[in-house]
Amino acid sequence: MDDLLVRPAEIADYDRICELAAQMDRMHREVLPDRFREPDGPNRARDYVASLIADPDTFLVVAAVRGTVSGLINCGLGRSPEVPVKRSRRFLKVRGLVVDEARRRQGVGGALLDAAMNWAKERGAEEVQLSVYEFNDAAAAFYRSRGFVPLDRRFVRSLDAARGGG
Repeated sequence: MDDLLVRPAEIADYDRICELAAQMDRMHREVLPDRFREPDGPNRARDYVASLIADPDTFLVVAAVRGTVSGLINCGLGRSPEVPVKRSRRFLKVRGLVVDEARRRQGVGGALLDAAMNWAKERGAEEVQLSVYEFNDAAAAFYRSRGFVPLDRRFVRSLDAARGGG
């Protein structure tokens, strides 16, 4: 896409970042209402976004299409600890990737992910890690198409007897 610009997020993008995050949050609330709720105020605190922008180990980048912010990715660098049975690994953790519903399947998500992986590689990361909720088949298909493979599974169980945890 010739009119796509991937650039670092700025605090001036705050309102649009919140709008995009609201699209992602709404999907999670609809499918997992016991885990996600409607916030009373902004879905991301302005101070929090500013701290991500200022953090040198965070990659908070937006994709603008014809000048309109249409996607964002939030990632952070990490290192797993060295323990007797596991090797330490420097990794990039994708904390969130969202593309405006009107711009999906147009290369915006791929451009954001490519930029994040390049940034991480320049900083010595060996791999990219991310999580996708089981219900999110579209996200899982996107990541598979980009060469990601499942590594493990996280299981949960309610301890509430009324929900069958008894």
